[in-house]
Amino acid sequence: MRGSESAFAAMRAGVSALAEENIRFSLAFTLTRYNADQMTWLIHFAREVGAFAIHVHPYAISGRRAKFGRAAPDSLEFKAAALLLALLVHEAVAADRQSPWTRFEGR
Repeated sequence: MRGSESAFAAMRAGVSALAEENIRFSLAFTLTRYNADQMTWLIHFAREVGAFAIHVHPYAISGRRAKFGRAAPDSLEFKAAALLLALLVHEAVAADRQSPWTRFEGR
């Protein structure tokens, strides 16, 4: 999504088309040193668009990305992300009395 004004709209149209056809999809999130605070938005967005799962990957320092090494998450971001995801899932389960992804079970 970074560096493109149209990428988010295109992704949203794509996931909407998948959801309309009841095709399972997941969202990927690259965790950096600077974006753990966006995970609240991410889980709400995933539920809104009907995502089956969220995959959180740490920013990898390799190849052309090596010059952005300072963006790689450290242990603090990993802990914050893990705690925030656990709290958000707990909140979703408490609110719905079920897993936030129950609608896809049994498929």
